[in-house]
Amino acid sequence: MKVDLDLLRQQYPQTAQDLVKNPQKYYRLSKNHLERSIFGDQRPKFDAKIEHYRISFEGNLGANFVTPRGLGSKMANELVGIQGIITKMDIVKYYLEKSVHYCEKTKAHEVKEYPDNMNPEKDFEPSKTRFIKTHDDNNNPLSFEYGLSSFRNIQHVVIQ
Repeated sequence: MKVDLDLLRQQYPQTAQDLVKNPQKYYRLSKNHLERSIFGDQRPKFDAKIEHYRISFEGNLGANFVTPRGLGSKMANELVGIQGIITKMDIVKYYLEKSVHYCEKTKAHEVKEYPDNMNPEKDFEPSKTRFIKTHDDNNNPLSFEYGLSSFRNIQHVVIQ
């Protein structure tokens, strides 16, 4: 789903300004609202299709549309647009966000979410571990469900 900042600014100017200044808060609110409008209160527990719904923003960012030279620390944690030339790009890497495991003995699924300080949807909790579960609490073996687990693409770019 795309949110047009220009249309938002026409009807709710303060909300548009707050969204640019504090995008993490408004991204979570927008994502929760989108999921409630699609699923209601009955959000499926193991539906991999849910992860395909994303919120993106388009439109005029004003002073937050800059070149790499204009990007400064005062814009940290704000919504910014950067115009430049990509001079270096890494290959795409996959980051595990949520793993789903199945226990053959108990016939039950287990879900584990992994912390990420770069994900605007979740608060970062450094106390959580990044290890993939291989056994449940009763030491029963777990099999990894690739189709139900969710991954996020990560790619680093250098902009000139």
